[in-house]
Amino acid sequence: MLTAKAISLYSSEIAGSLVGKFQIKGIDELEAKLSKMSGKVTREMNKALTAGALLVQKKARDLIKNQSAGKRVNRKNPDRVAMVSPKGSPPNYDQGKLSAGIVISKVQRTTQGFKIIVVSTTSYGARLEYKLKRPFMRPALRKSEKKILGMVQKAVRVAIHGKIKK
Repeated sequence: MLTAKAISLYSSEIAGSLVGKFQIKGIDELEAKLSKMSGKVTREMNKALTAGALLVQKKARDLIKNQSAGKRVNRKNPDRVAMVSPKGSPPNYDQGKLSAGIVISKVQRTTQGFKIIVVSTTSYGARLEYKLKRPFMRPALRKSEKKILGMVQKAVRVAIHGKIKK
């Protein structure tokens, strides 16, 4: 238990103020608890952010797999026809490379907190998202933001208070 006790209280003419000396007991116990809590926060944030990243990954993949009407075009192989989505719509599923290339990183601790990255690893993912205006990653993140925030808030509560009863 953390306790503080005034050892002495005196007036200092040099500083022109009242000076107090205190003895604090239990600081080692407090530091140990805070250190243990830091580990809990890290574990819970890892769980929450990984679950959030998986949610964004799934939503992005679902956006691609939900075919939208568009223009039929022949690809390199004349026998293969693809349905190109209209601008403003997510790209349509073709061979599955774009969808399979959406991966997540491990949670990293930074000076600002924690981060996890969901990225399209294909050479054309960013071009589809930005240049060709067929977004799939940004809408997936927007659709997941509130749920991810709830996961992070719950993680902090669990780290501080322990397991939360439903």
